[in-house]
Amino acid sequence: SPWVVATLALGVVFLAINHRLVTGRAEPIWDAEHFYAPYYMLVSDYARAGRVLLWNPWTNGGSPDFAEPQVGAFSPVVIAAGFITGATPAGFRAYWLAIWFLGGVGVLALSRHLRVPAWGAFVAALGFLFSGFFLGNAEHVSWLYTFAWLPFVILRLDTALLRSRARPAFEAGAIWGISGLGGYPGLVLGTGAYACCWGIGRWLCAESGPDRAGPRPGAPGTR
Repeated sequence: SPWVVATLALGVVFLAINHRLVTGRAEPIWDAEHFYAPYYMLVSDYARAGRVLLWNPWTNGGSPDFAEPQVGAFSPVVIAAGFITGATPAGFRAYWLAIWFLGGVGVLALSRHLRVPAWGAFVAALGFLFSGFFLGNAEHVSWLYTFAWLPFVILRLDTALLRSRARPAFEAGAIWGISGLGGYPGLVLGTGAYACCWGIGRWLCAESGPDRAGPRPGAPGTR
């Protein structure tokens, strides 16, 4: 399948460009080193102990860290990743790169939904992964976490609008909610606003949607 090839090619390019992080020859810097990595390891320790991080007794004389969404104390994704990788620098790098790469996978999925050719979807996904936003904010893992979910939110929202079904709409809302449980609050609001704009655009251009553009060539009943 060309889509499997596009996904594998995207993964190879992404890992090759970030090979120093993959091999441990490079480490996170700035906020990634001083904030996100330590908190990821703390959430990982709690996950391995079968607990959820609520109160942190080791910082600031005690701190309700569950109230800081960027920590990801209630994120099922962060908790599951922490449980799998454990509280290690390598585990944090694996989580960091996986969240980053997730955005590219989302662009591939959305592109396929919009009937973009696989090669075009690969180019779009590559541009998304190495856009100014991702590269300029690579140290801000919560920013990557929020933005990486956006293509999936749009995918399910667009499906709901095209098919007039409630389930994909609820799925879009659930994904958007997950993007906030470990993301940056300002960006969560921004992605929600973007989804609203997409919905308005789809409503205004309803007749040009993929599911309403008529049967595909070669479909039953066509020549």
